[in-house]
This record gives sequence, structure tokens and C-alpha cells, in this order.
Amino acid sequence: ELPDLYPVSSNIQDYVTPSLSALERGKCYVQIATYGNEASIKSLISTYGAKYPMTIVPTASGRSYQILVGPLSLDEYGSTFERFKAYGFTDAFVRKVK
Repeated sequence: ELPDLYPVSSNIQDYVTPSLSALERGKCYVQIATYGNEASIKSLISTYGAKYPMTIVPTASGRSYQILVGPLSLDEYGSTFERFKAYGFTDAFVRKVK
């Protein structure tokens, strides 16, 4: 089991990045879900937020949020991607920010 590395906040705004273009350059993110329900987002953060860096990006419509794990280094994203697939996030995919 992974150690707790990150402080967990119950305020989802603490994780929000305004847009995909504002993500950290040269890093990778694993997008695990898109949710419109704040309770679902808080549940994900409480489950994974202490073990992984979490980033939330509003969709263009503003009605839902893309849930990303990251920023991750090029060395980290592959194992993190595989781990979240194993956790049941079968639609997860990697975003590399150039």
C-alpha cells in the first residue's frame, strides 16, 4: 500500500485548475473520470487524494469536471495509469502536457 503523501481537503476548489491549458507543462496526467456530481468528486478525493496528486478541471460546459491524477513525471504515469485501470477506471487515459 502507498503511503499518504498529500493533504486531503474536503473543498474541491482546492483541487481545481481553471482549464486544460493551465495544466503543468512537461507533466502527465491520468484522466480517470468526468463527474458532474460534487458528492462523487469528494468521494474520489477522499479515496485517492492522500495517495495521489489530484487535479480537477471544469469541462467547457461548466456542468461537470474532469478528474485527473497528476501532475506526474514521465516515470510515474505508466504505473499510475495501470493502477487506476486495475481500480476499475477502465476508461482512464493519459494526457501528456507539452
